[in-house]
Amino acid sequence: MAGLSGAYYGYDHQDLVAAHALASLLLPRSGLRSVAAERKASSEDRFADLELIGNIRRRVQVKAHTVDARPLRTADFVTQSISFQIDDVIRGIQGEPAAADEYRLFTSFEPPDAILSPFLATDQSTPSLFPALATQRFRLLLEKIWPAGDDAPVWSVLGNTGRSALADVCNRMIIEVGCPRSSGDLREPGPLEIALLAVLRDEVGIGAFPNDNRDLADAGAQLIYVARTARQKGLSLVEGDVVKALALRIDYGRISERFPVRTDRLVVRSEILA
Repeated sequence: MAGLSGAYYGYDHQDLVAAHALASLLLPRSGLRSVAAERKASSEDRFADLELIGNIRRRVQVKAHTVDARPLRTADFVTQSISFQIDDVIRGIQGEPAAADEYRLFTSFEPPDAILSPFLATDQSTPSLFPALATQRFRLLLEKIWPAGDDAPVWSVLGNTGRSALADVCNRMIIEVGCPRSSGDLREPGPLEIALLAVLRDEVGIGAFPNDNRDLADAGAQLIYVARTARQKGLSLVEGDVVKALALRIDYGRISERFPVRTDRLVVRSEILA
């Protein structure tokens, strides 16, 4: 991570998170069918980084930090500190042609600080975005941010949005913290790169028959490259695209075999079958 500017590191981290999503396309248990990157649904869209479609449609904003001990803060929701001011988030969702089932802020930040904590509820019953990553999940608490019966919200930036709009976001949005940090270099992998390589090795089977000819680090680099290309071009990818990009053998080397029946040589043994 050393030497990377904040913006550069952010894109690099985002591509690595997208690579995790692409790897999940190869895991049947994930239920994931397609991964799209950098698809804006409205001019104020705050969840364009990833769109994951499987059993539900999930849109994701990825955030990463470059300093140590960085907790999630109230300022992250009521100012432009991380370009995620909550009223902008609401307007972006309202501007979409069709709302997603879930919106997720996926961050490498540490758990919320003491000022923000009263406005959040822990939600560990909601699965992490990627099972290989140990994270913590939270939801915004409507009653704390805008108590019922109050004309104005505690967070003043919400004054022009309406309580019902906030309630909808509280129901749909997951805040996930604790995503491992990345190094930006597979030659010296950080925790997030190591987690990706572990998935490719242990669950996808890179390095084991019939893909024992594939180098693990090379496969990881190729997947990150595919993720970066998807971001730059706004692509949507499915399992077959990832299989092709990684040059995986998924049939164990078998080919379709045909054994035609020669009716002129067929011996009918009806009485034996009976």
